Amino acid sequence: MHSLLQLLDPKDIPFKPRAEGIWQVARLCLDRATGEQLNVGVVFTDHQGGGITSRFLSNLSGLRCLYNDDMADDAGFLIDQAEQALGQGVRIPSGWNISLGEPLFVRGETPQSIVDSMFKRMVPLGSRENAAERLDGDDHAHTTRNVRKTVRELLSKHMHSKKAPEFWRAAPVVSAQDGGEVQIDLQIFGAGKEGDYRGSIASAWYKTHYHRSAYLDRAANAVLKAREVYPSASNIMYLLQPLDIEGFTRADMGVIQKEIDGLSWLLKKSGAKLHAFSSERAMAQNILEDMGVI
Repeated sequence: MHSLLQLLDPKDIPFKPRAEGIWQVARLCLDRATGEQLNVGVVFTDHQGGGITSRFLSNLSGLRCLYNDDMADDAGFLIDQAEQALGQGVRIPSGWNISLGEPLFVRGETPQSIVDSMFKRMVPLGSRENAAERLDGDDHAHTTRNVRKTVRELLSKHMHSKKAPEFWRAAPVVSAQDGGEVQIDLQIFGAGKEGDYRGSIASAWYKTHYHRSAYLDRAANAVLKAREVYPSASNIMYLLQPLDIEGFTRADMGVIQKEIDGLSWLLKKSGAKLHAFSSERAMAQNILEDMGVI
C-alpha cells in the first residue's frame, strides 16, 4: 500500500512535503483465543530526527457495541499504555495486545496531518471521533480516561521529564491480601510529604447518572480497598467536578454536587478522603503538593 503522493511526479505535487517517514497501523487483539485484530491507531516516525507522532482511538463506544463495557475499558487501558510508551520514545514490545503493522513510506505536509489522514482511512472505529462532544460519552476532553492522561502529562511537565513520575501507576496496583492478590485501580502510589499516599483519579464530568456512577463508583471502591490494604496511608479520591457551563443545567449541577457530597461522606466515614477540583491543573498541583514535590 502506498501514499498517493508517491504516485505523483514531484513537479505536480501541489505543496512541498515537509515531513516524510514511515507510518504503521496499530492493531489491538482483545481475544487471543480468536486472534481477532482491530485497527485502533496510526503511528508515524519522521525520518528527520526520528520523532514519533501517533493518534489512537479515544471514543470507545464502537468497542462497547462489539464486546462489552469491561472489554472496552480493558481496550482503553491498553491504548493508554501504548500511547504512554510511544510518548516516552519507547517502542511497543512484541507480545503486547497492541502491535504495529508493516512500516510503509509516506510523505505529507506535517506529521500530524499524515497521522490524521491515515487514521481516517485505516481506523473505521474512529468514524465518530470528529463528532460533537457528548457529555455522556467517551469522547470529550474531561472523561475519566482523558483526565488521567492530562494530569499525568502535567505532572511530567512540571518535573521536566517525558516519563511519568515514579509515584504514578499506569496499571492497577497488585497487592497481597488474605493470602491472595487483589488489583486496585490506583494512579497515585508512593511516599509523600506526610507518609504514604494512595490515590485514584476520576471525573464527574458526565451528563447522565449512569455514566458518572460507573467511573465514580470504580474510583471510590479503589480508594476504599486501598484503605483496607494500606490503613496507615493517606487514601484519596482525586475528583474533577464539572463547571457550570453550557451542557449542564442548574438541576444537573445540583444532582452532581449531591453525589459528590455523598461520596465524600462515605470515604470520610471509612477513613479516606475526597479532594474535588474544577480543573486538571489544580488537581495536578494538589497531587504534587501531597507527594512533597512542591
